[in-house]
Formats: sequence, C-alpha cells, structure tokens
Amino acid sequence: MKSDDKSEVNEYNDRFSRLMFGPFPSRQAMTEHKKDETHFSDPLHQIDFMQLMKDIDTLVSSFEKIKPIVKQLTPLYNLFKNRS
Repeated sequence: MKSDDKSEVNEYNDRFSRLMFGPFPSRQAMTEHKKDETHFSDPLHQIDFMQLMKDIDTLVSSFEKIKPIVKQLTPLYNLFKNRS
C-alpha cells in the first residue's frame, strides 16, 4: 500500500514532466479511454455499403459525362505544354 501511494506522489511532484508534457491524466480517465477504443474497434459495422455503392455509381457516371469534354480539351492542353 505504501509503495503505491509513494509512486502517485512521485508522479504528481515530478515538476519537469509536468512542465514538458502537462498535467498527468487520472488513471480513471485512462481506463475510460480504453473502453471507448474497444467500442470503435470494428469500423465495418459502421459503414453503409448500399450508400457507398450508390456514391461510387454516381462518381462513375459523372466521369462518363466529363469524358467528352476532357477529349476536347486535351489538344489545347498539349498546345500550351509544347509552347513552354
């Protein structure tokens, strides 16, 4: 028991560490943070795959619509590129 109390006092009185790194977080806050990390450990449960597929489809269709414009602008770009 005494050694635990002494280590807590040493952590609190370590002025250099507090100056360099700020105040120490409480041990209770650290355990709560670990609990929060386990809650978000599996990101696949949070992804809406149907919405993701719709977004990808929207991007592909947008690229298909832009493709003719890019083909028309390519010679103009090459003209400026060759002049430089």
